[in-house]
Amino acid sequence: MFHVKRDKLFVRYLDCLKEWNRNINLVQEDTLDDFFNRHIEDSLQIQKFLNKDDCIIDIGAGAGFPGAVLSICEFNNVILCEKSTKKCAFLYDLKEKLELSYKIFNNDIVSLKTPSGACSDLVVVARAFGELKKLLDIMSCLGVSRGVFHKGKNFKNEIEKAKMEFNFDCRIEKSTTNLDGVILIVNNVRKRDGNNNFDS
Repeated sequence: MFHVKRDKLFVRYLDCLKEWNRNINLVQEDTLDDFFNRHIEDSLQIQKFLNKDDCIIDIGAGAGFPGAVLSICEFNNVILCEKSTKKCAFLYDLKEKLELSYKIFNNDIVSLKTPSGACSDLVVVARAFGELKKLLDIMSCLGVSRGVFHKGKNFKNEIEKAKMEFNFDCRIEKSTTNLDGVILIVNNVRKRDGNNNFDS
């Protein structure tokens, strides 16, 4: 299923993750038995909603899903944002062992300085980070209007809550790895003004 070189990198990814997961709670231990479906294929399914020249900002990168996986697949402008210093130590080790090109931002995401002159190519991705409203809040702070998110069975409620504070276009795609899951592709994110009218 995978390109031979990538397949080897994913095997090394698993080895590194197993080593670190003994001391840091990066992923649930039982998910490592189905690593390729639960984590790799799940991350890979958003490729078709992204462009290779996008600047991809992975919020709450944790164990590197989906950002590090996208980096392996030659998305060369990926920023992994993770507040936990311990998890960032894992991401640095993974980057070195797999010789990947992603950048790591170890701080509160709202303090990230987005690359100048590339706003039309900026996209936020996130997997198991938080509700859609929280993600849109972060996007608003960063000045990013496009996002691709893994979501579970409560996605409709999340969309309704988010609509109370934001105006946005939303496309819903079925997850290929989770029967109850979806991929949300949001565009044109704008925060409502104080009178619940949309900003112009």
